[in-house]
Amino acid sequence: MKTFVQVAFAASIALANQAFAQVPNPYGSAASTAEAERTIEILPTTRFINVTRFETVRLAIKEGNEVKYVVWRFDTLSLQPFDLGTVVPSLAARSVKVYVARSHLDRN
Repeated sequence: MKTFVQVAFAASIALANQAFAQVPNPYGSAASTAEAERTIEILPTTRFINVTRFETVRLAIKEGNEVKYVVWRFDTLSLQPFDLGTVVPSLAARSVKVYVARSHLDRN
């Protein structure tokens, strides 16, 4: 009986861990500056940017006299356009659209 309880406890822990497993961000993930392949300036007049799926980009976000930097890897789950404010909350009010092109790493 003791062995059964131990096995049941271990199984419940394993199931609980799966329930709290991280779900990937559908729009990519933050990255380090060293990984950036290029820089895109985001000006107050910027309405869209073009990136390639799996590309890592350093975003130079100009706000007044300040420039804030965000490095993002666009390992998206789809090629659907999305608002950059979804991943960079300070841009939520600007409505900058991200257009993601297919990568040579994509399979058909």
